[in-house]
Amino acid sequence: MKKILALLLITVFTLTLLTACGDKPKSDTDKKVATEKATEAVTEAEPETEEETEAPTEAETEKPRATDTEFTYTDPAGVYQLTVPTIWNDTGLIADETDVDGNECVRFFYKAAYDQGAGHVFTVVLVRDPSKIVDITQLPHAEDIFNDGKMQVYVMYPTDVQFAPYDEPGTGDFNKQQAEYEALSKTRESIIDSFMFCE
Repeated sequence: MKKILALLLITVFTLTLLTACGDKPKSDTDKKVATEKATEAVTEAEPETEEETEAPTEAETEKPRATDTEFTYTDPAGVYQLTVPTIWNDTGLIADETDVDGNECVRFFYKAAYDQGAGHVFTVVLVRDPSKIVDITQLPHAEDIFNDGKMQVYVMYPTDVQFAPYDEPGTGDFNKQQAEYEALSKTRESIIDSFMFCE
């Protein structure tokens, strides 16, 4: 590129000299116009020194998205996220509540049994007050997801069967609810394993 620029400058200089040395004397105005044209030619030929950077595409700027089989659930306080299978849109129910200590609870229920006061699949509890951190060993069917002594996130599981409390085993409704509740229960581990703090 430097060689091309040098050749261009030599050519412009030579043309200027030839024009200036011709039979017809040039006026100062003509010389000035010729010099300006030569400068413009060199300026146009110079490459841009700044590299053009492509704007990031929408896919590059977006956070990773869930697929057609799952979605991202963010707790009401915006502290953590869970990846939840879409089965929860059909037969599940996610309820945001507060426990007696004022801790945020996200309860996952089987929708068909919720109105009957049942259907609990699991609950995620967020404790942001260090004085309210719970000793998990004192709770039946509970485990820590995160605990650094300042904040705690733990999960509680039901201690009994949580579907069809008013239906007899072997009936159509009982069998349907049992299958649907068990399908939701099978997703618990993957949902809890997907736990991550929001950025």
